[in-house]
Amino acid sequence: MEPRNGKYAVEYDEVHHIYRNVMATGGLLDKPEIPQYKNLGGRTLAHLFDFMANEYEDKDLMGWRNIIKTHRVEKPSTNAGNKSKSWIKYELSDYQWMSYRTAKDDADHIGLGIKKLGIQKGDFVLVFASTW
Repeated sequence: MEPRNGKYAVEYDEVHHIYRNVMATGGLLDKPEIPQYKNLGGRTLAHLFDFMANEYEDKDLMGWRNIIKTHRVEKPSTNAGNKSKSWIKYELSDYQWMSYRTAKDDADHIGLGIKKLGIQKGDFVLVFASTW
C-alpha cells in the first residue's frame, strides 16, 4: 500500500477520533484492494498473508510488551463514606517484535500440528486462550 499525501490513515470521524486506512476513506472494504500487478494466487486472507510473508519476510509484523511488574494503586474517595478506588498499573518491557517470516513459520507449524491430530478440511476447531 502506498501512502496518500504521506499518510497511511486519515481521521474519518473528528468527533470520535476514528481513523481509516487511506484506501477505505469512501467506506469500508469488503475485499482487499490488490494492485493488478501483484499475483497473490487468490483473494483470501491466507493468500494475502503468504504474499506478505514472502514479500516482507524480515520486516516487523507484530509487537508486544511483557509485564515486568504489577503495582496496585489506591486512591481514597473524596466523598465521605464511599470506598476507596483501586486499580492495577503495569510496568511493561520495551516492545519485542516478530517478523512476517517467523509468524508464517509459526502458523505453518500450528497447521501441521492440527493436521497431525487428524483434523480434516471442513472440521470445526475452537482455539481458546485466556486473556485475563
